[in-house]
Amino acid sequence: KEYVSWIEGAKKEETRQRRLETALEKLLAGKKNPSEK
Repeated sequence: KEYVSWIEGAKKEETRQRRLETALEKLLAGKKNPSEK
């Protein structure tokens, strides 16, 4: 849910794509929040 808001909050399509890739990596790593490091 937070990831969707984070990705949709991007104004540019390139930013959305980059955030989507980052979100997938973080989710696969077990991170539940996009701001987790």
